[in-house]
Amino acid sequence: MGGDDVRGARSRAEQGLTNPGNPQGELARLLTREEGKTLAESTGEVQRAIDIFRFFGGLSYTLGGQTIPHDLPNNLLYTVRQPLGVVALITPWNFPIAIPAWKLAPALVAGNSVVLKPASATPALTFEIARALAEAGLPKGVLNVVVGSGATVGLELATNPVVSALSFTGSHAVGQGIYEQLAPRMVRAQMEMGGKNPTLVLDDADLDLAATLCARAGFGLTGQACTATSRAIVDRKVIEPFVEKLVAQAAAIKVGNGLNDGVTMGPANQRGPAPNRPRIHRHRPAGRRRAGLWRQAVGGRRTGGRLVHRANCLH
Repeated sequence: MGGDDVRGARSRAEQGLTNPGNPQGELARLLTREEGKTLAESTGEVQRAIDIFRFFGGLSYTLGGQTIPHDLPNNLLYTVRQPLGVVALITPWNFPIAIPAWKLAPALVAGNSVVLKPASATPALTFEIARALAEAGLPKGVLNVVVGSGATVGLELATNPVVSALSFTGSHAVGQGIYEQLAPRMVRAQMEMGGKNPTLVLDDADLDLAATLCARAGFGLTGQACTATSRAIVDRKVIEPFVEKLVAQAAAIKVGNGLNDGVTMGPANQRGPAPNRPRIHRHRPAGRRRAGLWRQAVGGRRTGGRLVHRANCLH
């Protein structure tokens, strides 16, 4: 597959994601219906996917080797960049269009063929990307989307000798298992495996800004992001006013259907082998047992059995 083929397909696919026949708004609504985040969050994610394809399409013009001076006369050194071959991509459910785009665009621009396994809970947006690329003229067989369990599809991608590189985003346990399968064959691997992210609030901080940023980072996307703030480490001198401001931010959150106006937090995603709702409720008493000193500053009740109000556990 030549560079002109990729650049042309990328440009036409970018238009396909935004043209009147398949508007960005429809993709955002599809994302909200499938994954659950608010329409505003989905709209931002779709735009990011478009921006990713645009960026890597432009980057394709800069790909190439280097010519390097040699210490011997009439000699030179040069490098040539070549595609790896078949690249496997395994993406999670929480960013069902942005993360496939992050992985797919550079792999294609570099001239590779791709086997992409989206999360079984949220495959629809990956199929939309594949459809747009196919309509844009990407040659058949260059992009292949396979939906299935990690135990079957993921294991095949990790052990198949045809695969030259694999990029994975998901849990640490699954990523470690995949890496162990790849390592004996010296296959290139990129593992992105969760996070436990603190936000530091010092005594000289703007507490209004700090509370706003912690609330956005912790509660945005229903907290379902590996980069979400899961804990705030606050100087004791300002803990009480900070807690008061953070509680006010949490209390203002409106939980509901992400397609509805005014809703600022969609439901937790419940599909897949490990639904979130039981784990969320399990962590409330578990957190209190582990810490002993924690206090619940905002309630954590269910709303109608399918949604759960946000809760802050503060040390």
